[in-house]
Amino acid sequence: MPEPKPPQDEALKRFDERYEAVAKSNAPKVSGFDKAVGTEAGYRVLGELFGGIFGGLGLGWVLDRYAGTTPWGVIGGVVIGTVLAVYLIYRSAEKVDAGAAPTKAQDPADQGEVDKNGRDKRGET
Repeated sequence: MPEPKPPQDEALKRFDERYEAVAKSNAPKVSGFDKAVGTEAGYRVLGELFGGIFGGLGLGWVLDRYAGTTPWGVIGGVVIGTVLAVYLIYRSAEKVDAGAAPTKAQDPADQGEVDKNGRDKRGET
């Protein structure tokens, strides 16, 4: 006649299953946004910002030099270049965000509701 399993074994097995479930739910979420993509996006933003500002500054200076509109060409060029740079940065950020892995919306039924004592409201412990 085989020996019956002690009740502690069953309790430990259930505890291990619950622990694994909690560990999986608390695991860090993996997104498609890694360091290389972040660095590339950061340098792109920096280039667009400086390119817009200094490009507008240069074109405004040229306009002032040949049209004699000092200092309005430089001021207008910097303002237009800054606005253009902000627009390009916004567009680049949207592209990077669209390339990142979409996060799955969490269904409250999947997570289980927990009362103030930390017990599952669906009757599971």
